[in-house]
Amino acid sequence: MSKKGFTLVEVLLSLSITLLIVLNCSLLVKVLKISNQSKYIDTSLENAIFSLSNELITAKNIEYGDSLSFLDENDDSHKIILQNKRLVITPGHHILYHDIDSVYFENTNGFIKINLMSNNKEYQFIVGSDYEKKEE
Repeated sequence: MSKKGFTLVEVLLSLSITLLIVLNCSLLVKVLKISNQSKYIDTSLENAIFSLSNELITAKNIEYGDSLSFLDENDDSHKIILQNKRLVITPGHHILYHDIDSVYFENTNGFIKINLMSNNKEYQFIVGSDYEKKEE
């Protein structure tokens, strides 16, 4: 008598292993989907924050609030304001970002932070530091 096929124990074991793999894969897909949604940031907002950080690299005499006033390395005065739902650097009216509902700048432990509300989402970024080199 020749034996062909699998025993009941072998079939049950392979089914249980397959079931574990399928359940873990579906859980992994859900976790990856949720983590991708929470990390999504608009690239134009990223570029605006990068441009703002570059403007503030050499800033001094910084004043905070609903707008941000500062002097650049040539002691020229600049102001970052919310104008017609756009984040604008004056003088020159260089538009950094649009569709902003509110903006607020603050100093937290020596870091310049921007808090903005856009499309019913709240964002908070560190855009620079308020460190000034002391002349000796």
